Amino acid sequence: MSFDRAAVAEKGLINMPDCPGKFRQIRDSLKLLLEQVNRKEFAVDVSNTLLLLYGNQPSLRGNFLCTCFDRFLTQPPDEVQQEQLRIAVIDELIEWTQKYQTFMRRHIEVSPARRDLCFAPTEARWKLILRQEAGIDRQIERKTRLLWEMQEVDRRRREDERWQEIAQQEAEAAEAREAEARAKEVEHARRMEELAVRMVERFRKLQEQSRQVTENKEPASEEQGSGARETVGAPLVPQQVRGGERSRTVGGRQRPDEGASNPVPEADQPAEGHGSGVKDQGES
Repeated sequence: MSFDRAAVAEKGLINMPDCPGKFRQIRDSLKLLLEQVNRKEFAVDVSNTLLLLYGNQPSLRGNFLCTCFDRFLTQPPDEVQQEQLRIAVIDELIEWTQKYQTFMRRHIEVSPARRDLCFAPTEARWKLILRQEAGIDRQIERKTRLLWEMQEVDRRRREDERWQEIAQQEAEAAEAREAEARAKEVEHARRMEELAVRMVERFRKLQEQSRQVTENKEPASEEQGSGARETVGAPLVPQQVRGGERSRTVGGRQRPDEGASNPVPEADQPAEGHGSGVKDQGES
């Protein structure tokens, strides 16, 4: 494949269509640049070689190479700069070598025509493919005939008055079912709304009852507090218990219990008979 010299000068070989001659020329030019870097021949002008490779549209690495070779014409590089330039040239050479090998395997060693032939079936499989194709054609034909028969039956049914009546009844029944379902949904929504209203009213009643109970408790607590203050101010009288009788002090006066009997005057005096009996036993 030949290229236009003006196009090569504008775009460079790296941007031209792929072909074996392009890759070989790029590899030869990069090898030449690598030899000059290894020999440290930076005084030689390589602008024509770089223009052939990259033209006026250099890549990132190509721009680096053009800048380095142009600068090193007037100012020789040190060891570090020389090593950086050598590594850049080697990387460029490796990249285009890999592209050349890939192109040769894909388009030269195994051509696209030969690659397409790899997908062609063998004789035995070809027979199976033909048989399968014929079976598929028969299935398509049967399905088409069945479709035509169904369309003919539908056309006859549409022309039949009895069938139209049955279809109308089915449509009416479907509408009735839909209306019934909508009515059930409306009834269910209404019941849910009523239930929610009753729950809200019940909750409000409970709040009102709780508030009333709280208000009733406050006066009772105030009365208990005033009664306790009156009791603390009254004189204290000890309770007297005689023979199982209990008297309570109310307002500083003694009041016998309602269930207690009248006190017996002789209950406070000791029994003489019992005292003498105990005395006789002690003397004996």
